[in-house]
Amino acid sequence: MLDVVHYDGFVATYCARRVRHGSNVLLREYFPAACAARNDDGSIGPSAPEQEAEYARGLERFLKLASRLAGVRHANVAEVADVVALNGTGYLVTAESGTETVAQRFADRQQVPADEVLALALELLGGLEMLHLAGMVHGDIAEGSVRFKRGVPQLVHSPAALLTNFRKMAVIVPSIDPRLDPATADPDCTQDLYEFGLLLHRLAKGKSARHETVLDDPRSALMRAVLRVIERAFSGPREFRPRSAGEWRREFEMIREFPGAEAS
Repeated sequence: MLDVVHYDGFVATYCARRVRHGSNVLLREYFPAACAARNDDGSIGPSAPEQEAEYARGLERFLKLASRLAGVRHANVAEVADVVALNGTGYLVTAESGTETVAQRFADRQQVPADEVLALALELLGGLEMLHLAGMVHGDIAEGSVRFKRGVPQLVHSPAALLTNFRKMAVIVPSIDPRLDPATADPDCTQDLYEFGLLLHRLAKGKSARHETVLDDPRSALMRAVLRVIERAFSGPREFRPRSAGEWRREFEMIREFPGAEAS
């Protein structure tokens, strides 16, 4: 164990070293402040006898959540390396070595070119669609929860994202079909698109008005088309916004296929 990274009252996050593999990982430990306490031997358990049932139900849900995340395999979703029941609680293990956040990668760039924004949108929407089809949401799409691993952008399971899905699982009927109907607007899924749209907009528009795209630049038509599709996720009446990651991704694919045409 190297360091405590974060604790939000639900999950404690640690940076640890995998001795056998010589690489760093992040451990997400189920540790709900409302009903849990750490024992003298380092294990975790209910904070009082009357909390035993609540703690047990929560731990069961956490392990199911971690296992479901581990089952999502996509190049643009951070892979869960392991799910472990230990010390009276549960752990979700994700790789940490060799990654950088969106904030770190673009720290010195005022504005990201349209083709890079388009590529980022297409890749990450593929991963987001896979999460949604598995009955999951991300719940925390921002500069710090999107990382590049060996150049590949990935959605990372942040503590806030885990809490969002944990609460979502509490009301899901166990036998529900995890596939989502694109014709039905899911508030959690549309919230993911809203957050992702804002992230892409910040990257495309830049941090300074001095770096706005020049209108006579031949690349500006592509940027206008990209921005038009991006803004669909958060502007205008809710009923006209994208209802699924797949639907939104197809709009970006049209821009890639016909770069000279603006989205209608």
